[in-house]
Amino acid sequence: MSTANFIVIQDSTSHISDNPIFAHPSLVEFPAFGAIDADLALRPVLTLEVSASGDVTLLITLNRVEVINETITQGFKRMMSEVVNENILQANSNELIVAAIGPGHLTISDIILWYRK
Repeated sequence: MSTANFIVIQDSTSHISDNPIFAHPSLVEFPAFGAIDADLALRPVLTLEVSASGDVTLLITLNRVEVINETITQGFKRMMSEVVNENILQANSNELIVAAIGPGHLTISDIILWYRK
């Protein structure tokens, strides 16, 4: 039987807006984190709180693999969760990038990665 653990990636709030002047979206790159005790063959779950001003596409990559690509419409805050494919999470160093594409902006907070060990 496996047990669960989690990593708090962000407990604060970030505001992300697309930048039409440049050829790339605005993004937040979080500090690298490890998951030394994770069973990498099992699928972790990424959760976060998100709200949008306007219709904005939320793009999240974990270790350069797209894990969320979803348009968020203006409205209330909501919690999102995404089951990530196995073997994307790494034991020693992981890179999480969150980007906004489209008019308006995103507000994200409480990013947590849940995994089994």
